[in-house]
Amino acid sequence: LSIVTIDMPIATVPITERRVADNEISKTFGSRHCSTHSPNHDRPGPLGAALSREFESQGYTIATKSDPVGTLNRLIEVYPHPALLSLLGREERVRYKVSKTKKYWRNISASEGRKKILEELHAIRLELHKKLGPFELPLPPLGTETTPRMLKRYEDALDALVCVWVGTTYLGKNASAFGNTTAAIWCPSDPLPPTH
Repeated sequence: LSIVTIDMPIATVPITERRVADNEISKTFGSRHCSTHSPNHDRPGPLGAALSREFESQGYTIATKSDPVGTLNRLIEVYPHPALLSLLGREERVRYKVSKTKKYWRNISASEGRKKILEELHAIRLELHKKLGPFELPLPPLGTETTPRMLKRYEDALDALVCVWVGTTYLGKNASAFGNTTAAIWCPSDPLPPTH
């Protein structure tokens, strides 16, 4: 008996447009710059549907708002951005996506921006260590000159570990579902980030 967490839109019905789950997350966390992207027929598209069917064939049905938190044998959708607000105790979206470096910091060099990204990756890893215990993911030392490709693999690995952490909050009945009976995005519920 277990659960699977996934950082991808999933639903019990075909996804063709924004879902209630996307709208609820955006309404709750949009002021902190953590709105969701809009899923559509092409994204996640056939891959997402096939993945959901495969997990269901293995006994993992999609956890929706109708499922009590902690229900086992479920496929849990996670959106890392709002989860990171809780993990790091931040007021606004954590700036750790390497593809957004120039958008985050328009007045500094790309190299300096990547150093800031690396600082955030270190902060995320530190808090995940506290929540999950030790794990092997050695990051480049702070201040290291990096490339986008180098940082992307660490970003992806930490996103996966954030999904694991949210899964532990779900199993501990300390997560909340945003959505309806066809789809839900699960976020840690204690502590929720402060609202203004």
